[in-house]
Amino acid sequence: AAQLVTGLARGSEETPAAAEHLLQATSLEHRTFVLLASLVASLACSERTGAADRWCDSLQRDAGAQGATTWQAVFTGLRAVVAYRQGRLVAAEDHARTALTLITARGWGIAIGIPLSVLVQVATAMGKYREALGHLCTPVPDALFSSPLGLPYLLARGRYYFAREDFGAALRDFS
Repeated sequence: AAQLVTGLARGSEETPAAAEHLLQATSLEHRTFVLLASLVASLACSERTGAADRWCDSLQRDAGAQGATTWQAVFTGLRAVVAYRQGRLVAAEDHARTALTLITARGWGIAIGIPLSVLVQVATAMGKYREALGHLCTPVPDALFSSPLGLPYLLARGRYYFAREDFGAALRDFS
C-alpha cells in the first residue's frame, strides 16, 4: 500500500503492477473495501482501464454475493469511470445510472461525485445539455468540494459550462 501511495505521488510506472498485486492478494471485506476501491481507481488513472474494468466486474460480483449493496454501487460507479475513460459513453452512462439506483443519493455521501461526474460528462459529450444540467441539479454535500472526489465533479461541471460557452463559470471550476 505504501508503494502504491508513493507511486501515485511520483507517477511511477510500477504503480499499476503494485496495485494489481494487492488486488490479487486482498479479499473484499469491510476492512479492505476502501483499499480495493482505491486500487481499482489507481488502475483506471494509470491507463490500465482494461484491468480496472475486470477488477470492477469481479469486485462488483463479489459485493453482490455478500449482499453489500453500497460496495456494489461504488464498484459500479468506478466501472462507469472506466467506461468513460475508454470512450464507451453508452456503457459509462448505463453503469453510472445503475450505481445511482443501488443506493440513495444521500446514501452516497461525497462519493456521489463519482457517478454524477460521469453522467454530466457523458451528457455533455453527447450534446445533451439539459440532461447534463439535470444531473448538476442533483444536490451534493458541501464536503464533496473539500475532498479528492470533488475534482472529477468540478471537471465535469467545468466541461459542461465550457460547452455552453459560460467561460467564466468554467474557469472557476477548472481553477
